[in-house]
Amino acid sequence: MSQNTVDINNSSDAIIEIKGRHDPCIVPRVVPVIESVAAFVILDMMLDENPEYIKSRWSL
Repeated sequence: MSQNTVDINNSSDAIIEIKGRHDPCIVPRVVPVIESVAAFVILDMMLDENPEYIKSRWSL
C-alpha cells in the first residue's frame, strides 16, 4: 500500500510505502475501554428496570 506525500527536503512529491504488518495495540487503552463498556451496560440495565429514572434525573 502506498501513500502520496511531500519530501520537505527537496520540495517535491514523493510516494511512501510501509511494508509489513502494523496492528494497533489496544493494551494501553484496555482500562478506559472496559470502563466505557461497563457504563453502557449499567445504563442499559437501568433503562430496562426503570426508564423513567433517566427522565426524572435529567431533564432532556
